[in-house]
Amino acid sequence: MNANDINILNSTSSPTLIHIISTILTTRRWGDYSYAWVKSPNDMMTWVNSQVSVSPFRKNFPFCKGLPLLRAPTIARFSPCCSVSVLINFLHHILVGRQNMKSKFLNILPFAFLFLCSNLVFAQSDPILERAKAGIRQHRMGDLVIKVVDSKGQPVPGAEVRVEMLRHQFLFGCNIFMWGQFEKSRDEQIYRESFADLFNYATLPFYWGDYEKEKGKPDHGYREQVARWCWQHGITTKGHPLIWTWPGNVPKWLPDNPEEVRRLAVNRVTDCVTRFKGLINIWDVVNEAVDPYAARDPLNWKDNRLQMAFQRIGTVRMVKDMFAAARAANPQATLLINDYRIEPKYKDLLELLRNNGKPIFDVIGIQSHMHDGVWSSQKIWDICQEYAFFGIPLHFTETTIVSSKRLGPGENWGPTDPSLEEKQAKEAERFYATLFGHPAVEAITWWDFTDQGAWQGAAAGFLRKDLSPKPIYTTLRKLIREDWCSKTHLQTDHNGIARLHAFYGDYRITSMRNNTSASRFISHDRRIRENKAELKLEEIN
Repeated sequence: MNANDINILNSTSSPTLIHIISTILTTRRWGDYSYAWVKSPNDMMTWVNSQVSVSPFRKNFPFCKGLPLLRAPTIARFSPCCSVSVLINFLHHILVGRQNMKSKFLNILPFAFLFLCSNLVFAQSDPILERAKAGIRQHRMGDLVIKVVDSKGQPVPGAEVRVEMLRHQFLFGCNIFMWGQFEKSRDEQIYRESFADLFNYATLPFYWGDYEKEKGKPDHGYREQVARWCWQHGITTKGHPLIWTWPGNVPKWLPDNPEEVRRLAVNRVTDCVTRFKGLINIWDVVNEAVDPYAARDPLNWKDNRLQMAFQRIGTVRMVKDMFAAARAANPQATLLINDYRIEPKYKDLLELLRNNGKPIFDVIGIQSHMHDGVWSSQKIWDICQEYAFFGIPLHFTETTIVSSKRLGPGENWGPTDPSLEEKQAKEAERFYATLFGHPAVEAITWWDFTDQGAWQGAAAGFLRKDLSPKPIYTTLRKLIREDWCSKTHLQTDHNGIARLHAFYGDYRITSMRNNTSASRFISHDRRIRENKAELKLEEIN
């Protein structure tokens, strides 16, 4: 790149350096905004010229008269390449010499300094993330009112109240596919303890081809063990997936008859949802239905009888039949449609999956495997906004950020890398905070918990292969268990009332005064504007 690429100081048709500086300095506002990523000089010219108006700077700085100013509060981030180009070109004009350059230099120097400083600030800032952090307080916390009374029902002023959060209402989860799979009992213990210490949500494997290798002989026992262990540790469970046309998920024994395959699929859905009712009440009913033929093997196409059924009977009818079976088996269950194809085709399918105008699903599942690049905060937010349009809760069902390098195509990954582990932790923190701050999102599921057995062989886990925790584990644990967790001591006022603004979830509330005490568990529910709890103090024996 040479100095002619961007004539900052002399071109009358392009914004000057002062134009750019004044634009940045007068638009750093944090309300509603758009967002621009300026990667090149041409991008910068387009960005500034597209939003010009008269600058208020002209009143105070005569040499700024007529400079452009953004009409809307747009935030621009300048790439290093663009920033260096600006600086080099600025120095070029000084070194080659111009008329009145000394005067120009003296006028521009303070703004050049401010430009560089501002650019450094913008390089570190993330306006979407800032918006999400504000959303966390707005959407994930609410007023909790605690009243303490004595045995006669009279208010107790000055009573000590201890509030301790036990569990989030928001679902922070991971698949739990390695449960019971370790040869060493110590490894199994580490896996289970580490999982339960971080998550309140687990996804269990219900892949049809593995679940029922022989017709009529499904493996219920293993899933039941995992589900019961989860419930004993306060972990909500989800089954994944009931129906998926991926070749490795399809039983080899399915008949070459689409209608019979449809009947068998309905029976499977009914059997699983009925059998696990009460243990598993959340289901990915149909997985990746946008293109059920995406994994078609041209040489063995007819071997995948489930794909054939989707093709012959039709995707919409097949999906509706599966949801109808699940709904009939457990009317109180939460049913998901789940896909990785975040594109118009997914939205088109969702629109078709309605009965009498009402969606047949309760939650929209969004996969977010990011093996080859982490999504920007803007992309994350835009996806949430796009699918929040349906008025249905969103679950990010399969999230992956890796700490290893890709060595080649396919499942060709190197081992976990310490420098990439730090990046994995940082990006995961941003990803979680962005989603936690969006009101439509109700769950995030990571994929996988340990590098052992991780999908594609990539180092995607919170734990390394030796089950030692990566930085991502400690980072997310601090967020979930500390930063986003309410735990405090209060004192009741003269009316016996204590108030706090707390994260939604389950709480243990304890109160003591003199020789009396009371304790109870309550649910601080997001759906209720103001949650209230009353504690009656009783004599301590």
